[in-house]
Amino acid sequence: MIPYELMFAYNGELTKEDIEKEVEKFKEIIEKGEGELVKLNNLGVKKFAYPIKKKTSGYYFLAYLKAEYSLVKEISRIFKINENLFRYMFVKLDDKKFGKYVK
Repeated sequence: MIPYELMFAYNGELTKEDIEKEVEKFKEIIEKGEGELVKLNNLGVKKFAYPIKKKTSGYYFLAYLKAEYSLVKEISRIFKINENLFRYMFVKLDDKKFGKYVK
């Protein structure tokens, strides 16, 4: 499996319960795709540099996971159709950097 870093931001106007549901869906996708979620950091609500979909803030998360490329494509597909998710970005890491970040 390939190590990845994933940062994503949900709508800042969602309730904590809604955010928890969204994060659980994310975890289920990884489980079903036989990936491994190594670490998930909730970075909290941050203000955007510019409005996105007329919103000015979002809930940011930083995830470290190991997955095959097919799972990354599936997560991207699901994120694209999720109205509550504003932005996301995958970064492929090498094993040395992955170990450094996950400590």
